[in-house]
Amino acid sequence: MFINAVIIEDEVLLASQMKILLEMQKFTVSSFNTAEDFIFCFSTFTAPTLYLIDLHLPGLSGSELVKLIRYKDKISSIFVISGDNDADEISECLKSGADDYLQKPYNPDHFMLKLVNTHNKMKVLLSTMLNVGVKLIPEANLIIRDGIKIKLTKREYGIIQQLLSKPEDIQSRENLVEAMIGNDITDRTIDVHVHSLRKKISKVKMTIETCRGQGYKVVVA
Repeated sequence: MFINAVIIEDEVLLASQMKILLEMQKFTVSSFNTAEDFIFCFSTFTAPTLYLIDLHLPGLSGSELVKLIRYKDKISSIFVISGDNDADEISECLKSGADDYLQKPYNPDHFMLKLVNTHNKMKVLLSTMLNVGVKLIPEANLIIRDGIKIKLTKREYGIIQQLLSKPEDIQSRENLVEAMIGNDITDRTIDVHVHSLRKKISKVKMTIETCRGQGYKVVVA
């Protein structure tokens, strides 16, 4: 399964090297030299996409571009790249929605490892979206199906994300506990959140089946 990747980098040689490594990991790659060139084509890229953005671009800066992308797209992965080690600037980018940071010159082995991990995560997300027609918006604890938006709590979102990661499988209570946020999770806590979640997702023709002695399974009509 190929995932979209977008490089926004004004160093042509570096962009070319990253493109080769990305294509080795089955990414479909587009490359732009400026933020403005990318923005002109932004609407053609669907989530999930991996964005690799140089922090110090000519014109619109990388940090400003991160904010723009994250405002429109809550589920794609964004890496910022820089030759500087400015902790404040890096922190600002991460606060704006970037997922990770790579320092130039980057270590190819380290970069490849990040690509493998990111591709695996995005492949699961894309597969889920294609199979059940559900869009996941992690930052907003939101799911969308057939144009209907369902706002969830953090714990409810953790449950539905875990169930949708492998919609054909039964998820054990242990798996759901790991997916939920907090240290006070009990069987009763899971039951309460699943009950609440069932009511909410019924609006988009989904439900959660209890598989006695095994766990839970999401069912999509």
